[in-house]
Amino acid sequence: MTVEPKEKKIEVGQNAAFACNASGNPPPIIVWNHTGKGVQMGNVLHFEEAGLNHVGCYSCSAENEEGTEVASVCLYVIGK
Repeated sequence: MTVEPKEKKIEVGQNAAFACNASGNPPPIIVWNHTGKGVQMGNVLHFEEAGLNHVGCYSCSAENEEGTEVASVCLYVIGK
């Protein structure tokens, strides 16, 4: 499993995206989590017009019947 980028620094109001790529048979289900809660499903985590409330680390979890893999990314938002 790969996630890119591992971290991103942006200014308030900018957009950001992180990609989580995982393979397996059957294809894994990918869920993005933040502070223990699911925030989005799918390979890409999007932030449109990010704010200071989006700052933090997020985990990408890829799960299928073979097991689960987890990787983390961090978003830093700089206030204007």
